[in-house]
Amino acid sequence: MDSVYQLDKSHDLMALLAQEGRTMRAELLREELFQKKVEFEHREDKDSGALIEEKLYATDPDCLKVGRKVTSMAIFESTHCDFELYGIDIGQGMIQAETGDLEPDCSEPPLEFSMRTFEHLIGLQNRVDLTMEPETTLEKLTPANMDLKSFANWVAVNLEKNATSWVSFNLATLYYRIIGNATQAVECCRRALQFSPREMQTIALVNMGNILTHSHQQEDGIIVLHAAVDHTPSDPIAHYTLANSYALIGDLNR
Repeated sequence: MDSVYQLDKSHDLMALLAQEGRTMRAELLREELFQKKVEFEHREDKDSGALIEEKLYATDPDCLKVGRKVTSMAIFESTHCDFELYGIDIGQGMIQAETGDLEPDCSEPPLEFSMRTFEHLIGLQNRVDLTMEPETTLEKLTPANMDLKSFANWVAVNLEKNATSWVSFNLATLYYRIIGNATQAVECCRRALQFSPREMQTIALVNMGNILTHSHQQEDGIIVLHAAVDHTPSDPIAHYTLANSYALIGDLNR
């Protein structure tokens, strides 16, 4: 029998007999939606999309509960590789610092142009103009016995001691991501990439991908995150971050 429906159970007589009723309900729904469309198009006071959005934010209970506009960036979760997954104890070899107000200085040593640090990407070339919101959720990754100010001072002191420490540069990157300083975060991350042993580069790559994505350089971020996944296919954080990046740009088929 000819049918507008693809019946999963062709032997189901009751489903076959009910198909006419379902067709009629679908047709009625189509007519109802068409009438609403016609009514809306003929309204003289119809709102633009922007005004409808503003009304929703001002009146919708869920929007009022959030208390702020939620942008597309809200679906991109801040991530950071687990040092322990790579067998790294961040305190090992680091000196204790006295109380101070220092912040990590990632301007030294100077770096030449290098594909290793993705200097060919537009986001990296324009890094002085990058801006991002503070990634405050990452503060839980700092040592439990330090507040953020103490953490910054500790990292700064250790960078002064060892200006090529890839661990310290990754920690400095973390600090600047937490406070939302994209330019400084990129500078620290460039040096973390430069000085990391090959088997540890994924930590800095995931950092870099996060910074670029949070700075609205999503396509550049995806390029870097692909490098992270290719570099360490066993790192779940790299895969998760890349998946979030594709979701952010609406590519759900990857």
